[in-house]
Amino acid sequence: MHSETKTQRSKGDLLLGTAKFVIIVMGILIVFATVMHLIGLGALLTVERAELMAKLAAANAPASGYIVIIGFIAMLLVALALVAWFLRLAWQLIASVEIGDPFHEDNADRLRSMGWLTLVIQLLVTGATLIGRWMGTFVEGVDAPLEIGVQGTGFLLPLILFILARIFRLGTQMRADLEGTV
Repeated sequence: MHSETKTQRSKGDLLLGTAKFVIIVMGILIVFATVMHLIGLGALLTVERAELMAKLAAANAPASGYIVIIGFIAMLLVALALVAWFLRLAWQLIASVEIGDPFHEDNADRLRSMGWLTLVIQLLVTGATLIGRWMGTFVEGVDAPLEIGVQGTGFLLPLILFILARIFRLGTQMRADLEGTV
């Protein structure tokens, strides 16, 4: 009976509802961004290839510039896929909180996975930013190099998620010990 009250209270929770709404909106944006990047990549690999190669040659870019640009887009696609995976894990985490059972081994695993995902995403963003800066040196009329965004919080978040994963794992073990003594 007590768990039913928790479940009913969690289902109407404004914070959880807001988090689910944000995840849905972000998921839609990720799908849109992925489709646009795939279209752009397809164009650069086929119909726009010659034009891009000519523009790179005119800008005195190295011959490897074309491959670097393709790699840049590929890195962004991988980052988008990882963000989608992160959102899926966040959705599952929220679902377990809604049913009133957050201290579960699965949630500790989810949080640990989310930590690794955020770390890899930040490394990809850092690499893409460096590539973007390099590409910016060949673009006329651009005062500042391309900046995707490298922030210290991008490296802090994985640590926080790893710590939360440990807390959840310990909470799960403590609950199991308590249930064993009752």
